Amino acid sequence: SDATKRRPLSSSTPKPEPKIISTSQVINYVRNFGSKYVRNPQYEKVPKDIFKGKNLSGLDLSRANLEGFNLEGTDLRKTNLKFANLTNANLQNAKLDNAILYRADLSGANLKNVKNIKSANLVNATLFKTNLENANLQNANLYGTILTDANLSGANLENSNIKEAILWKTNLQKADLRNVNLNHSRLTNVNLKGANLTNADVRFANLIETDLSGAKLDKIKFDKNTQTDPANLLLLKKSQLDSSSVRLFNSLKNHLKKWKP
Repeated sequence: SDATKRRPLSSSTPKPEPKIISTSQVINYVRNFGSKYVRNPQYEKVPKDIFKGKNLSGLDLSRANLEGFNLEGTDLRKTNLKFANLTNANLQNAKLDNAILYRADLSGANLKNVKNIKSANLVNATLFKTNLENANLQNANLYGTILTDANLSGANLENSNIKEAILWKTNLQKADLRNVNLNHSRLTNVNLKGANLTNADVRFANLIETDLSGAKLDKIKFDKNTQTDPANLLLLKKSQLDSSSVRLFNSLKNHLKKWKP
């Protein structure tokens, strides 16, 4: 009857489920309206795992807001993520080869064990408290990157450019830093225990209060402009000696009151 049709819904009537947003709609949203400077209530309804394991390679996601997204196993090779907000994102097992992360914010992001981030562009990116443990960053460009409190223990940074970067309380224990350019970088309270710095360039770098114990320093490039502690300078000088000189050095170092480079 008409009366039945006009009967108001009871309070117990379940509300309709929100319409599922397609992946393409979300891509369009995070790309054009998802900037960390713009907030939209609808954005909160987007499932954070909508891109998990998806193929987003080569897409333009510059300035995208992917804060807290689960991007585990996602293919982001050659993806443009310039200025993207990836804070607290899960990028474990993601493919990031040749991704463009220029000035992206990866603070608190999890990239542990990521093996596919070679040759990535991370120029001026923010990696504050980012987990890059055992990640493969060979040939990556980290020029001017902020790596404060980041975990790069066991990471492979061979042939990477880390020039003019800021590393404060960064964990690089047992990291592979062969042929790395650290020219003009600031490494304060950095853990480099057991790291491989063979042929690394630390000229004009600041290595104050940095732990180089057990590090491999063969053919490391440093000069009078390298700022470091006396103990580290001793290690750097020792690395330039041949084996016979090392034996002599070790027998005399306890008698050295002051090292003059």
